[in-house]
Amino acid sequence: MKNVTLKDAVTLLSVAWDRVSTETLANCWKKILSLMGNEEDPEYNIPLSILKDKWSAEINSLMRMSVDLLQDLSPQVEFTLPMVREWNDDPCVDDTTEIYEITEIYEIEESDDDDCIAEDPIKKIAASEAVEIFNKALQWAGDAMVDQSDMSVLSRLREKAVFQLLERKKQQKKITDLFNE
Repeated sequence: MKNVTLKDAVTLLSVAWDRVSTETLANCWKKILSLMGNEEDPEYNIPLSILKDKWSAEINSLMRMSVDLLQDLSPQVEFTLPMVREWNDDPCVDDTTEIYEITEIYEIEESDDDDCIAEDPIKKIAASEAVEIFNKALQWAGDAMVDQSDMSVLSRLREKAVFQLLERKKQQKKITDLFNE
C-alpha cells in the first residue's frame, strides 16, 4: 500500500469536489430547506404596540431583578428602581421625541442631538506601521543609552510585528496556489 501524503489527499479532495455538479448541490439544499418548513413565524402577525408592551414588561422585570441583586450584594446601600432606570437611560434616546424623522419624501434624517456624539472607534495599527514604530523606538533607545533589557523588550515586540507582517503576506489565496509552489 502506497503512503498517501498531504499533497495527495488535497489533490484527491480537489478532484472529488470538482466532480460534484451544481444540480447535486441545489438538490441537497432543496431537501435541507424543505425539512426546515416554510411555516410563517406567528410573531410576525403581532401588532407592534403589543410587542412594545411585552418588551417593556420584560425590561421592567429585569430591572426589578437588578435592584434585588444589587441590594443582596450591597445591603448597606439602598437601591431603587428609579436609580436603575436612570443608570440604564441612554442619553441618545428620548422617549418623548423620535430619533428619526421621516420626511415627505420618505428619507430618514438623524435627529440633532448634541449630547449624543458617537465616539471614534479605536484605529488599529497595521503590522507594517508597528515595525516602523519599533524601529524608531529602538533607534531612540540606542541614542538615549537605555538599558539593554528594555531594548530587548522592544526588539521582541518588533520581531512579533515582523512575523505578523510576513504571515499576512504568505496567506494562501487559492487551493491551486499550494500546487504551484
